[in-house]
Amino acid sequence: MPRIIALVDGFNLYHSLQENPKYHKYKWLNVDKLLRTYFPVGLEKIYYFTSITPWDADKVARHKVFIRALESTGIELVYGKFKDRHRTCPNCK
Repeated sequence: MPRIIALVDGFNLYHSLQENPKYHKYKWLNVDKLLRTYFPVGLEKIYYFTSITPWDADKVARHKVFIRALESTGIELVYGKFKDRHRTCPNCK
């Protein structure tokens, strides 16, 4: 029997769905159900990689609800961090 561990890049998944308006309805995708449809036997674990965007409280709240939904299906979350970037205005420095 195959042993499968799935790794999902949440950032790329979200932005791929965000690019095309006809895919917006899949933003609340049941990742567990989708992967178990493709791999009905042998799927041992699903890891979902994500980061919380600290600059928008509304997005943070929605993201946390989605994370709880993922965790309720047994998906393990792996958190990253957004890299701090100091930007300089090219005109005024």
